[in-house]
Amino acid sequence: MAIRPSGYVCIAGCTLGSGDQYYICNADGDDPPVYQIYHDVSDVADEIIANGREIIFPKLSLLFDVARIT
Repeated sequence: MAIRPSGYVCIAGCTLGSGDQYYICNADGDDPPVYQIYHDVSDVADEIIANGREIIFPKLSLLFDVARIT
């Protein structure tokens, strides 16, 4: 919830049970990167964004190119 005011929207959960969900940021344009956000980094948005995210797909459209429905 800390990064929500910064424009991050959760788009998927982790099926492995890590609690590290997948997000896009609406400030990143029409085809934003998909990030996995690490839930245990901090509860401060700037710290989470700086140290607690990893780009999983450089563009959201690439996610749909490789995604499979289970």
